[in-house]
Amino acid sequence: MSTGFPKFVVSGNSYQKGVMYGEQAKDRIEKSVAFYNSTFKKRNISDEMLAKLVEKFRKIIEREYPEQYQQIKGIAEGSGIPVEQIIALNCRSEILQTARLMAPECTVFAAMPEATANGHAYCGQNWDWYPECAEFAIVLEAQNDDGPDCLIFVEAGMLCRNGMNSVGIGVCGNGLTAKGDAQQEGIPIPLVRRSILESKSYGYAVEILLCSQRASSANYILADKAGVAINFELTPNDFFQMYPENGILAHANHFIAGRGFVEDVFVKVFPDSVYRYLRAKEILNAAAPKITLDDIKAMFSDHFGYPRSICRHFEEKGGVGQYETVASIIMDLTAGILYVSNGPPCENEYHEYTFSKK
Repeated sequence: MSTGFPKFVVSGNSYQKGVMYGEQAKDRIEKSVAFYNSTFKKRNISDEMLAKLVEKFRKIIEREYPEQYQQIKGIAEGSGIPVEQIIALNCRSEILQTARLMAPECTVFAAMPEATANGHAYCGQNWDWYPECAEFAIVLEAQNDDGPDCLIFVEAGMLCRNGMNSVGIGVCGNGLTAKGDAQQEGIPIPLVRRSILESKSYGYAVEILLCSQRASSANYILADKAGVAINFELTPNDFFQMYPENGILAHANHFIAGRGFVEDVFVKVFPDSVYRYLRAKEILNAAAPKITLDDIKAMFSDHFGYPRSICRHFEEKGGVGQYETVASIIMDLTAGILYVSNGPPCENEYHEYTFSKK
């Protein structure tokens, strides 16, 4: 059994939140920077190429998301790490994609009130990535004076991986790749997700998701405690939506709604996506309309297709087998509770996180 991830609370304006974040999570941010610098080098991304990519993204971030840019600058100030390194962290998916490294990052779900035993709305995901990332992942609570508070699971130094806000909006995301990705400028994923969580309503969140400029494909589940959830398969220039069936949504790492409209590259690297999606739906549908938290945990602990299962386990042979379920995240949007396991949920308990302000 593992311990939970540390939780840090930040407040103030964007820059002040960043400084507090950097000061509190300094040790973990340093580990995050070191890991991704090493990963960039292993993928033959030279220092010169990295500097050019970071500067390109810096201009986009400063222009399109100035408040988020102030927070990034604050993280750099608080941690004593150059701002370029913090930008690189927040653009790690986009940078690694230039080296054709695809990050699976997960099986996701949503269960709406009509499908659950307690009438609550849930969403969440298993985050599949390098196991070393558990050493620098955190839970971040961002308290906002002019918007909802946010409860976020994230790699230290980044603005968001997934999470929920105090008005009951939750966002989960996982990898998709289509032919033609990474051919144009776009907003880095963590900034889009953080902006979604700072939205006061579902309508604003959808606008941010669909109207932000995109460089690459990605999948999102956007859910609301009111009982609305939509899955969005995004490409740089289009999107395809999926709605719940019997109050349930699930997705993995291949195009479903967009199949036939795009050339799916990801599924050729992670073909296990097709049965992970099926298993998630089957397990949740079998428990509906009385899905419990334990049913969701059981779905995330499923070992069909082991080790490349929903609950993914490390393979010594390397390649795509280097990934495992680093954390399992379940959000009770109705109760405002975030449940997170540190490591594969089949062998690690979930720890509970809540908003400080009721």
